[in-house]
Amino acid sequence: MIRTSLTLILSLTLAACAGSGTGGSPSPNPTPARFSYILNSGDGSIYSYRIEADQTLTFLASTATGISPRGMAMAPDENFIYVTNSPDDTISSFKISSDGSLTALTTVAAENYPVSLQTSPDGRFLYSMNMGGSISQFTVAADGNLVPLTPAQVPSSGCPSGPVGSYKNASGEFIYVLSCSTDELEVFAVTKSGPLQSLQTVATGASPQGLTISGNQLYIANAYGPSLSHFSIQADGRLGAQTKITAGTSPETLSIDAATKTAYMLDYVEDKVLQFQVNTDGSLNPLTVPAISTGQVPVQILLKH
Repeated sequence: MIRTSLTLILSLTLAACAGSGTGGSPSPNPTPARFSYILNSGDGSIYSYRIEADQTLTFLASTATGISPRGMAMAPDENFIYVTNSPDDTISSFKISSDGSLTALTTVAAENYPVSLQTSPDGRFLYSMNMGGSISQFTVAADGNLVPLTPAQVPSSGCPSGPVGSYKNASGEFIYVLSCSTDELEVFAVTKSGPLQSLQTVATGASPQGLTISGNQLYIANAYGPSLSHFSIQADGRLGAQTKITAGTSPETLSIDAATKTAYMLDYVEDKVLQFQVNTDGSLNPLTVPAISTGQVPVQILLKH
């Protein structure tokens, strides 16, 4: 069952070149500036942070969203992020500048209490998981605005609350959606024109809350395990056999920074971010750094590279 307490935390890691050196001249090898964005449902805001060289976070700014935002997704080109305002049945768009700042764009209508968002791997489409049992579908315009597809919605098994993930290989593009009440994950293929086609439904652990994909590995945070489910993604987009690892007190979601091989896991009970080293086989080792405090009831974290 998806949690109903709402303070959403979504971290997106933005890389931008930050010059250094003397006399005002840029360094020949500029250090990437990286940023993180945390979405807080309780006060309707996005907190912006700079990610320092030691992976710690420095607060930068707060940006207002709509009422009780529940989900956030980033365009693959790293230029836009999108937020669901669940009680209003709307989706807000934001432009990400090179300095990490956010600018509000347009807000569009969704359906049936939207809670999670996901772009297609190529960034042409965006999908909204609606707790009423459907998925809303949009084309992403060049300026970041959203245009409904035809059909505007497709049905989903169970209650497609998300979070969700996407994956692309030689066979095509795929979307992975968690259910809010059935302890299941549904796999969809993205058709050439955008609408989704259901491929597979698999069982997860108890009360799946978060999902992330790294390479061809997929992880699900199961709040009542507490555990992380681990799947390998097959060539046709379907999932292989499930394995589980124990993590935290009440795992909410996991995101992986591929640049540093670091995983960030939210603990719902402890209101903390736990950090792990990601090994080549996908297994995780805890890092010897203090847990980072979050806002109350963190429920989602993503990384923008």
